[in-house]
Amino acid sequence: MSENPVYVNITSEGARLNPQILDNHEHAIAMFLVWRSNDTVMQTKVATTDTTVKYYVNTSNGQEWKEEAALTVQYGSMFGYVPLSESGFRNLRQMERYFNRYVSVVPDRYVPNSAGESVLLFSRRRALEIMQGANLNKIVPGTTWTAVITARTAVGYTVNIGGYRAWLPLSLVDHHVVEPYSLQLDEMIQVKITENVTQSNSRRLIVSKKDAMQSPFDLGHEKYRLNARYAAEILKFHGRFGYAALPEGILVRVQQSSDERGAMRTGTPVKVRLKRRSMEDKMFIGEVEDILR
Repeated sequence: MSENPVYVNITSEGARLNPQILDNHEHAIAMFLVWRSNDTVMQTKVATTDTTVKYYVNTSNGQEWKEEAALTVQYGSMFGYVPLSESGFRNLRQMERYFNRYVSVVPDRYVPNSAGESVLLFSRRRALEIMQGANLNKIVPGTTWTAVITARTAVGYTVNIGGYRAWLPLSLVDHHVVEPYSLQLDEMIQVKITENVTQSNSRRLIVSKKDAMQSPFDLGHEKYRLNARYAAEILKFHGRFGYAALPEGILVRVQQSSDERGAMRTGTPVKVRLKRRSMEDKMFIGEVEDILR
């Protein structure tokens, strides 16, 4: 049995959902023809990015050979090819970034190559078009999606949802304070669309991982009394202001006096006094009353 399943779905590029095991070559070819007939979008793993594939195409002058760069993708125990012209990438450099990652493809053609052997050709370009068409009217603020991380920066992440690119700001990753690059490429996460802005005939989707999960504040803030003192742990400080976490992970925004400057670092145990609740920000506002040595 193949240890290399393909994943059949039209959720997001790279989403590894609904695995399909292809038992042998005959089964793989049969499913290729079935999935080609109904434009089934699947996720396959890129095996190499420096392949050249030669295959015939039908032209007005009859059948002609075409040779171009291609991705090699794992298809059960077999391999298939995504020619550059069908990859949806602008150049080879973009293709190279997807080595060992999952891409969306649909079966395209089952044709012989110059050696007379049959080759499986896939199209990523059409797969993205199919996903975008299927999800166009579903991509609206308030909906929750399975997203896949496609790029990382110090201030946030580019993710794919429903075949569309979206932006996940670092501030919307979690209810806690998070460090840059804490999420991994190709990691699958749940997000909620918060904004869908159309500008210059293109739309910019903003998503939130934080809003797709339950807040520790909502789950446990009522057990804490205002003006009472509680043990907490410093998460992060920038200048005089920072954040501490109560045992359940509830955030407390605090500040330190000039006497405490530099004494509180990540992981420092403290006693905080809770002064008020911020229902909008899902946290307490308080002050550090003691550093626990």
